[in-house]
Amino acid sequence: MQFSAIRTQAAFRFRDVSFQVVTDSNWKDYVNDAYQMALSATQFFPWNETSSLLTVPANTRGVSLPTDVWHVQAAWDHDNQFPLVALEGRQQVYMEYPQQTEVGQAMHYHVFNNQFNVYPMPQIDTEYKLEYSQRPADMVNDADVPVFPPQYHRMLVDGAVALAYTDDGNLQQATVYQSRFDTKVQRLVQDIMQPRQDRYYEIVDTHF
Repeated sequence: MQFSAIRTQAAFRFRDVSFQVVTDSNWKDYVNDAYQMALSATQFFPWNETSSLLTVPANTRGVSLPTDVWHVQAAWDHDNQFPLVALEGRQQVYMEYPQQTEVGQAMHYHVFNNQFNVYPMPQIDTEYKLEYSQRPADMVNDADVPVFPPQYHRMLVDGAVALAYTDDGNLQQATVYQSRFDTKVQRLVQDIMQPRQDRYYEIVDTHF
């Protein structure tokens, strides 16, 4: 369902097909607000997953993450073909590397203040592959379509209409459409996020 069709259907549900009460520009905002709410239901939607290569210069702690990074899921030393282990929380990075000046082949990574940091610091310029979650961009062009399956596109109509009724002061109708939207988002999560592994997750012991 194209972006333009979603807006047209939303205006019809709002009984304002001529855009006298809510302009088409406003409907674009309402639809994209609903779109982003649906996309944020879980960071692990498959369409949120991507990867990129980052180069950390020699004797440097780290570099800024790409602007579209939402959550780093894994890191791989691309040059040395070695997986990096995440340093979790706020204290482990200092417990493992108390000097904060160690240099060598990186074994761990830590994300802080939108920066990808490696420990120890690399001795030479080193390229790392990051797998991470990103948030799809808003729809802009009339022919744009949501990233999720077509059978769930119409839920954006419910979400947009709920927002329009809220701003219009009709909270009763807003509640009806918001409930429809929330139910469909839950179904999307349940449908897409079926177990994707064929065994139980392995517990990794990082205590030394």
